[in-house]
Amino acid sequence: MIIAFSVTTPAFIAGRKHRTRRTWKDAHAARVQRVIDAKGTLDAWDFSPRVGPMRVARGLSKPKKVGLLRPLSLVREDISTMQDGDFELEGFKYLQEQGLTIFGKEPWRAFLDWRSDGGEYWVLDFLPIVDGGPEHAQGHAGTAFRPPRPRNGSVPPDQI
Repeated sequence: MIIAFSVTTPAFIAGRKHRTRRTWKDAHAARVQRVIDAKGTLDAWDFSPRVGPMRVARGLSKPKKVGLLRPLSLVREDISTMQDGDFELEGFKYLQEQGLTIFGKEPWRAFLDWRSDGGEYWVLDFLPIVDGGPEHAQGHAGTAFRPPRPRNGSVPPDQI
């Protein structure tokens, strides 16, 4: 079983992502819970292998495995209850420190917008298991990231 991180791959590789939220069906969440109960691991990928042909057709890299993760707990929560501390746990703070954007937004703004969207998510806490460490993460920024444009009124990273 795999989990693909897409835009937060650099944070995962750097060991700075420990939580992910997913809109899984209950049956899939039950399979993940069985891995937790067995104290197993899941494969971590930069992008889902299912999108591989589309990425290659657009001239982007093929999806690849970037490590493993040991899932620790799984609960269902409304995204509106997400705390500010999840900015770090979800890997957004690392992306901000690296000057990266998430879906064309500065990470703090993307985080706030996501939280305000509402809706229930499965929240998976995990330990990342990665070879290469933070220096390896920079090479995985890929084309999904662009440096943020300076904006008036944005929250400086040291104030988060």
